[in-house]
Amino acid sequence: GRSRFADPGIKGSGSHVGYGVCSAEAVYKIPEDVIDEEAALWVMAGVGLHGARMTRIEAGETVALLGLGMIGQIAAQAERQRGAYAIASDRSDKRVRLAEAAASADDFFVGDADAFAAHIRDAYPNGVDVVVDSGGRTAVWDACVRMAR
Repeated sequence: GRSRFADPGIKGSGSHVGYGVCSAEAVYKIPEDVIDEEAALWVMAGVGLHGARMTRIEAGETVALLGLGMIGQIAAQAERQRGAYAIASDRSDKRVRLAEAAASADDFFVGDADAFAAHIRDAYPNGVDVVVDSGGRTAVWDACVRMAR
């Protein structure tokens, strides 16, 4: 559900805010032993899991994933858990190194979307089975299309 900011002086909806006002049906009881800072991230992590379910990624498929923030890291891990071969990329070398350390994907690439698309087409001339953009940037749409089978 959506919420509104607790401060009436701030305009807009408060999806990712420290404090918001929402209906009782839109909140979840967190167990006492869960750290508040960790609990605050569970919905964001769920986005990556939900994406893997929605795209019906299957074992044996090859997935190209753009963006290795928290959502991308979880998405890559969910793809692997479903049996797919996940190739993950990000413009940030630091994010790629963190993903490698966490073994979030099977293969990694550092570079922008166009460079990643060229890399994927070199390795998979017919394209990959699934392309995931975990950042939601419309600027990468053409690169995503070029990677898809």
